[in-house]
Amino acid sequence: MGNYGKKKNVLIVSFKFHPGHISHLLASYKQMEDIGYNPILWVHKHSLSFIDRGLNIITNRKYLPKTVDFAFFLFPNYRNILEILYLKILKKRHVIYFFHEPFT
Repeated sequence: MGNYGKKKNVLIVSFKFHPGHISHLLASYKQMEDIGYNPILWVHKHSLSFIDRGLNIITNRKYLPKTVDFAFFLFPNYRNILEILYLKILKKRHVIYFFHEPFT
């Protein structure tokens, strides 16, 4: 877990594990930092060994911060549908689904 300060929290979500996706996740994390957001990676547990532990990372919904301003989903996965519904309907959060490589 990280320090969730006063900046707006943005989830960068990828439940599909592939080592080639890590660079995309980290680039998105850095972009969100650069524009003033507090990024939080919500990823598949197998991604952890490829990501610096100094970043804000979660692998389970129970670790979501109380405030999330929006979620940015990358890479197709069936779990995305469930978590989008959870965030959008139950938590009333904005969701962005980025179709970067929709058939991988």
